[in-house]
Amino acid sequence: MIGNNALKSKVKDFNWKVFFALLGIGILIIALLGKNYHDYAAYIRHWIVISEGGNPYLGKASDNAYGIIYNLFAYTNISAKVALPRVLWILFYFLSLIGLKSFLKESTPNFPTRSILVFLLVNPLFLIFGVKYGSNDVFLASLVLLGVLLYLKKKHILSGIMIALAIGFKFIPLLIAPFLIFQNTLKINLKFLISVSLALALIFFIGYLEWGDNIIKPLIFGKERISKIFSIFRFLRAQGINLDSCSTISTVFSVVLSFSLYIVFKLDRMILILFCWFNILLLYKVGHPQFYLTPLLLGSLVFVLNHKIIEQSRLMLFCIILLGMWLFFWPFYYDNMGISLEVRDWIGLPHSIILLTTNISLLKLAFIKRNLLKGKHAIYDLNQKK
Repeated sequence: MIGNNALKSKVKDFNWKVFFALLGIGILIIALLGKNYHDYAAYIRHWIVISEGGNPYLGKASDNAYGIIYNLFAYTNISAKVALPRVLWILFYFLSLIGLKSFLKESTPNFPTRSILVFLLVNPLFLIFGVKYGSNDVFLASLVLLGVLLYLKKKHILSGIMIALAIGFKFIPLLIAPFLIFQNTLKINLKFLISVSLALALIFFIGYLEWGDNIIKPLIFGKERISKIFSIFRFLRAQGINLDSCSTISTVFSVVLSFSLYIVFKLDRMILILFCWFNILLLYKVGHPQFYLTPLLLGSLVFVLNHKIIEQSRLMLFCIILLGMWLFFWPFYYDNMGISLEVRDWIGLPHSIILLTTNISLLKLAFIKRNLLKGKHAIYDLNQKK
């Protein structure tokens, strides 16, 4: 009987490996040979400028909102018909999922990890914006998740390098770096700080030698962009109330507030990183579906690590399901219908309400885990060792 059970388990594991292998190969083929449109067409335009010796932030590439690591992918763009950079980004996504599976297997061995992997591979946000459209946010999300997983495994030097690569690709991960530099007791993680600082210094030094002070133009470009789709600022602008200029200071304030809550109440690092990222998306004036690829990965990690608490709260589950359905509906709608100006004008309001509600629920989870809220969740003692 024991032998039969062991054989069945091996067969089941083999079947899952075959399933993931076939699914992965199919995704890579679509990414490699798919059409180049949406943002990916702009990436190719940027990379052509670089390959011709031009500046990636001037002329035809003046709309480049990305960093030095992004520019380096110009040297992998060997053909407009074969999307090699897109495939490399997807491969990194797969690598991050392998890392996630390994970490969860050790930390939560009883949780059905395969279900999370299937979810992260077949959800429409990834398949449409990550695979079909080739959004570079799929690479950013992978770098951030790998950096966080390495940190949780106490590989702080490697984590610092990975987070530095993420910041060198897009500046936004810089805003969550304080959560990794500092414990919630304000004790500094020197290994991570030195690692991320040296890696960033090297990345930006190389970028400066090649392109001068133009390397900071993505920050200026991001500040000057008008509000888009998912942003509450786009909704307000459509009503004749233009507060776009308030977006930057509001976003920075939300990061400071998130970090302050983390320090003052000694809250869980991972939950507050996700909370902070959601706050950034809530208040940054440029709102696009692909921006949620990073919180999709981070949120999956947070969910599994805290599933026992979350499963006891109908409100938390409702908020998670509602946000997921909302974020997965719009890629389908966008891909099949496009988004009209009328829809773009109003979508920011319900989106912001849903996101805000989810984030309040997430903050509640952090307080419950810290055992600062009374009730049925108080059985969890939650002063984790950092």
